[in-house]
Amino acid sequence: LFAKDKTKLFSNTTSGLNQNIGMGIEKETKMLIPSMRKLVARNGVLESYINQYEILESQQIKPHEFEHKLMEVPESSLCDGCIILEPIKQEAIMLA
Repeated sequence: LFAKDKTKLFSNTTSGLNQNIGMGIEKETKMLIPSMRKLVARNGVLESYINQYEILESQQIKPHEFEHKLMEVPESSLCDGCIILEPIKQEAIMLA
């Protein structure tokens, strides 16, 4: 890089490469990295919502209709308190 004394380039671990570049390694590990992890997690949640709506669209079901159908599921059909769902194939719908 452009430092005159290259031995001092990595001498301060709290300042990144040197005091004039970036926000520093310590701040990055405390602020930037956790923020990036949160953004990645939020993106995963957003993608799961998109996938859910795509499944509903492929089954031609509106979200409120799906909610009503879930409310109609008897308690005896629950598996450890959860409802396990899988998409119905179009071929099965046409045959019914």
